[in-house]
Amino acid sequence: MTNEQTPQAPRRRLQIRLGIAAVVGILVLVFVLENRTRVRMHYLGADFSAPLWLMLLVVAAVGVLIGFLLSWRRQHHDE
Repeated sequence: MTNEQTPQAPRRRLQIRLGIAAVVGILVLVFVLENRTRVRMHYLGADFSAPLWLMLLVVAAVGVLIGFLLSWRRQHHDE
């Protein structure tokens, strides 16, 4: 029986995932606490004012969404 086939393997993987999630959560919390200042953004004639962490989160989410859509389009266009 290999290490991956033992009954303890799924529990160990879950513990590793929870540990990684905890570290990422702490890093996100530190990032939010360090970037609480309000910033103004001008885009296509609109004027926004929000905390820096929120602006960065929105821009990152839009980037991920665009990447996902382009990848999805490429996969379905090739078929």
